[in-house]
Amino acid sequence: MGLIAISGIFYPITALPLWLQWIAQNFPMYWLGLGMRSALLPASAVSVEIGQSWQHLETIGVFGACAVLGLVLAPIVPARMARRETGSNVAERREKPCSGSCNVIADPVTDPLLTPMSYGFASAAVGLDAAMREPHQD
Repeated sequence: MGLIAISGIFYPITALPLWLQWIAQNFPMYWLGLGMRSALLPASAVSVEIGQSWQHLETIGVFGACAVLGLVLAPIVPARMARRETGSNVAERREKPCSGSCNVIADPVTDPLLTPMSYGFASAAVGLDAAMREPHQD
């Protein structure tokens, strides 16, 4: 709630003390509000913004940086949170031989080794793995 209060959503950010304006500009919420204001408000409303500018290039840069950061962290963070286990446990499970259930379609909820990026490929990989184990008939 504090970020919304200092982001300039409800009142102009220029009404805040200078030190608080600097803090507000470090969060994406400010840039989201600035982008929305620049798209929806008339051009004359720019007079209440910092530097009397919509800062389009800076807004695009912040959104791009957030997107890249999200794409980098998206496959890592949820998988780590779902596992909640050490690397040695993961290595031990990977080395354990298959116990006859290899043809079962992998479930990302019960199999913490799957990452969000591999969900769509899990069933195809299991099917390919099973096909490679069966003897080839000509």
